[in-house]
Amino acid sequence: MKKIVITSSIVVLDIEKSGAISGKPSLTIQTRKLISNPAHDLGPILPLDKLSSPFTGYMASKRIALQKTIQFIEEKKPRFSVIHVLPSVIIGRNELVTTASDFSSGTNRYVINIAKGLDAPAPLLGASVYVNDCADIHLLALDDKINGNQNFIASAGAVVWDNVSEIIRHDFGEKVKEHGLKLEGNLDTKALDLDPSDTDRAFGVKWTAFNAQVKSVVEHYLEIVTGRA
Repeated sequence: MKKIVITSSIVVLDIEKSGAISGKPSLTIQTRKLISNPAHDLGPILPLDKLSSPFTGYMASKRIALQKTIQFIEEKKPRFSVIHVLPSVIIGRNELVTTASDFSSGTNRYVINIAKGLDAPAPLLGASVYVNDCADIHLLALDDKINGNQNFIASAGAVVWDNVSEIIRHDFGEKVKEHGLKLEGNLDTKALDLDPSDTDRAFGVKWTAFNAQVKSVVEHYLEIVTGRA
């Protein structure tokens, strides 16, 4: 059977609920449940007049897209299946970034903004995944051994964003300040307990640690600003 792999997001889950979010989401047509733990189904979709920020708009768009996919599968019963990969905050070297200003967009900006000493206006979910690990899951999900109509959480574990400066200082030393990285920017963390154990079992992922994720972004930034890219 043919299979489609879609990049979704952990924000499709009801991340406002307390407790661990299961790593067993599935598109079970009979029950319409999204994950095995009914306490963490698809998060509610806010009406347009309640979308108070770009993030709530992003969250609503991901939830609507997943909801419509389930509806399509139920109604049309296509001859293909769907895998949704649900990444947390994706961090890691982005080869499409070629100038220092490019770091002002995308999720790598959270690392660079902290490194630049900038304070964020709002907290960020406390979970991340290395971009290469996320890409691997997308490719491995196409294997015939992986049943379709499932969702897989892609997350390496809990993070505290204010640890970024200490990671940079440990790996690069104070010399980074010569390149505009003042360190000590503040980004509050919204704690999130994810359980990607089903993803681990299905794909045998060896998650890249947060410090290595941060290092890959800062190395790339320094390559560009010093002309070594």
